[in-house]
Amino acid sequence: MKRVGIIGASGQIGTLLSKGLAAQGNVELLQLSRKKKEGFLCFDPFEDSWETLGTLDVLINAAGIIQESKDADFY
Repeated sequence: MKRVGIIGASGQIGTLLSKGLAAQGNVELLQLSRKKKEGFLCFDPFEDSWETLGTLDVLINAAGIIQESKDADFY
């Protein structure tokens, strides 16, 4: 069984990824979100310890831009 973490799991793309992976049944999903939501681990990649996640086989970033800056924005 693979252990998969999804950053941005509560967003549009993360939700679809989570549903698809959960349907396979052979993965342990760790759904990560900066928002406090039931069923999700509240995780801020800049503030929280990555050790909180434990060992992952795969880490997917579905959050888009994690921190907007002058050089990395939505435009």
